[in-house]
Amino acid sequence: MTASPSLGSTCDSALWFGTDDVASHFSQLIQPSEQLSERPFYNASYCKGSGFRPMGPVVWLRLANVQPGFALSVSTCSDPKLAADTDLSVFAGPCDELVQIACNGDSHRPAAQCQLGYSSISELPITRERYYIVIGGRQGESLSPVLLTAAYDSPPPPPSTMYSVSDTPRHGVSPQVVT
Repeated sequence: MTASPSLGSTCDSALWFGTDDVASHFSQLIQPSEQLSERPFYNASYCKGSGFRPMGPVVWLRLANVQPGFALSVSTCSDPKLAADTDLSVFAGPCDELVQIACNGDSHRPAAQCQLGYSSISELPITRERYYIVIGGRQGESLSPVLLTAAYDSPPPPPSTMYSVSDTPRHGVSPQVVT
């Protein structure tokens, strides 16, 4: 008999992030488990210049309050005393057809209230899809407890292009480089 994966260790066992209401700002303290977790396939070319180094265990979260037509910003900015150097990525679609749409290793936005090495993704256009947020420690390091914060911004401009997987349009969001 195979044991069930621990919560947050795979796409299928992702922890819920946010609430089912229409809150525009929400956060959650992420307490990673010590068990190894399933890493997604990353396309690090979306993260050029951000120090993104995807390796090692990760924590999976599923966005609970998807708000189509708005832009989502997510950040691992926590207490400056924390030592949580993070890698952050966002995927869209069902677990068996995930498409990476954004990632970030180290935010280039200086913030005195944040720890060194925090990650940030801004103005990600949201459509009617499932979204997964994946957090890992930089270069495979163990992930310390970290506060994940998200906020919906005003609606973004419409995407200029569709992208496809297997010649089928998916998700209505163009992959983007986030710095």
